Amino acid sequence: MANSDDEDSAVSSDDSFDGELEIYTPSEMLAKGLGFLGYTEKQLNRKNLSEETKQDRLVSHFGANSFVLAHLWEDLQKAPNKEDRLDSGKRILRDYFQALYFLKLYEPENPRASRFQIFSECGLADKLRRIKKKCISDGGYRGFPDLVSTPNNAYDLPEVQKFKSRARLRHERYNGMLKTFHCLSESFRHGKSHADSKAKLCSCLEAVAVIVQYRMEYGEPLYDI
Repeated sequence: MANSDDEDSAVSSDDSFDGELEIYTPSEMLAKGLGFLGYTEKQLNRKNLSEETKQDRLVSHFGANSFVLAHLWEDLQKAPNKEDRLDSGKRILRDYFQALYFLKLYEPENPRASRFQIFSECGLADKLRRIKKKCISDGGYRGFPDLVSTPNNAYDLPEVQKFKSRARLRHERYNGMLKTFHCLSESFRHGKSHADSKAKLCSCLEAVAVIVQYRMEYGEPLYDI
């Protein structure tokens, strides 16, 4: 991450990509994000507002700390697929924060389909059959013995039971990171049709998964099984 001589951004060249990169340091990204929330420069410079508190407020509104958000903003400009790349004409920092805010603080509406329906009707069961794999889950997915390994299996050795328990706990940690974003923990209400809504939800899930991946790479790793 480059330091900036300009108060807004630093620009660097990268021969692998067209144009120039617009780089923000973590401290700049922190100030920008809190600024979009209405914090003035005077408020940000108050001695009783610690850096930890600033980061907590950024995470509570945008889903990640300024170090992660700065790296993500930079990497969006360097995506290998040009169609996915955030080129100079698309680099609007306010839009970036608005998208993060949407993902993190999505408003609730009606209850969603049960996870049992999602597993059986939305492709996961079919994918497991196609790749000939079984997954480890909790007891809520009983009824798919050919696809799912659940707890309290009388045939499991103690070592296997311990492995499955740690695997579930590790995945629950990952799920918990995903569900801090309200677009995944509350009812999804965008889309003109069921298919359109499903496509938009898939886009939100992919975006949140990328943010969580960055969080795991930059300071919040999952433990080893």
